[in-house]
Amino acid sequence: PSERSVAAAAAAAHADNPVLVEDQELLDEECLVCMETMSALSLCTLPCLHRFHAECLNKWRSFGHQTCPLCRHELPPGPDQLFAEASWLFCRIDRRVRQVDGSWGTLSAGQQRTMNEVVRQSALAAEQGHANAQYNLGVMYWNGYGVSQDYVRAVEWYRKSANQGHADAQCNLGVMYENGHGVSQDHVRAVEWFR
Repeated sequence: PSERSVAAAAAAAHADNPVLVEDQELLDEECLVCMETMSALSLCTLPCLHRFHAECLNKWRSFGHQTCPLCRHELPPGPDQLFAEASWLFCRIDRRVRQVDGSWGTLSAGQQRTMNEVVRQSALAAEQGHANAQYNLGVMYWNGYGVSQDYVRAVEWYRKSANQGHADAQCNLGVMYENGHGVSQDHVRAVEWFR
């Protein structure tokens, strides 16, 4: 696997087509656990940047291993744990925002630190292939919840989740194409994602 930062990989994912540039590279890459060809649908990228099938990594964890199968770098918490923690933190902030004035643009410094942690944990879960975390990141970037509104990044996360069959992500990606948010307006692609 190539040594590149998660940020660089995310930047490369801003392609305007349903199959991401980095996903194209995976067509020839093999999971080093099962030796099967990788696909974007089952990809798990660890902080050490080694990539495996999410199922292979989950099986690896089920045997009690808590390190990367290649470099023995400590594994981050599992995607379900990261997603649950991020969701809990997000709900706390969302409740406070709604109690005050409903505006996400006026977070206190403490609330913004919490939202930074939500994004960090969600991104770790998303890079491990967690479709709900990918979807939630899309929602955060689409609406500017604790992050700068960024339609391109929203599309990136929606696409990753939609490619795994997440219905809400597919719908939202269709809306992005319909309105030309983060992508060129394309009604044909919008309909494809709505189906």
